[in-house]
Amino acid sequence: MKQPLGFESASPNLVCKLQKTLYGLKQAPRSWFQNLSSTLQSLAFYTTKSDTSLFVKFMPSYTIYVLIYVDEIIITGSSKHEVTTLISQLSECFALKDLDHIHYFLGIEVTYLQNADLLLSQSKYITDLLRHTNMLSTNPLPTPMESTLRLQQDASSAMNDPTLYAQL
Repeated sequence: MKQPLGFESASPNLVCKLQKTLYGLKQAPRSWFQNLSSTLQSLAFYTTKSDTSLFVKFMPSYTIYVLIYVDEIIITGSSKHEVTTLISQLSECFALKDLDHIHYFLGIEVTYLQNADLLLSQSKYITDLLRHTNMLSTNPLPTPMESTLRLQQDASSAMNDPTLYAQL
């Protein structure tokens, strides 16, 4: 890095201390996540033991869940008012863009039903996977393979190109 314009020093060995991370650096996402985590914890959220990117706030009258994946945040809860309040609190600290209802996330398709229930499905993800592997015309089976099949070490030849297998 170079000294910024307007900063004049006789010693070229001086270094500027950054007050925040620069976008695009390796440490930037981690710093952002730590900042978001500490903000959520100050708002009485805690991380779950099973997933450190899932934050939960249990109160007697409502529950709120916050799921973080890279730079995406999903917020849901039992009280629409409390969810809206949380979004406004977070927007004071972070630049947010509210995309309203979720439709597709991590291969899971979300459909909103009339009775306010959500239908979660991975049919689009599975169809895309079958199309990618040229298996779209295969017939479905109730089990992934024969239950009585005895596998042998030299029963088949090695794959010519294991790239597709590794991608799957």
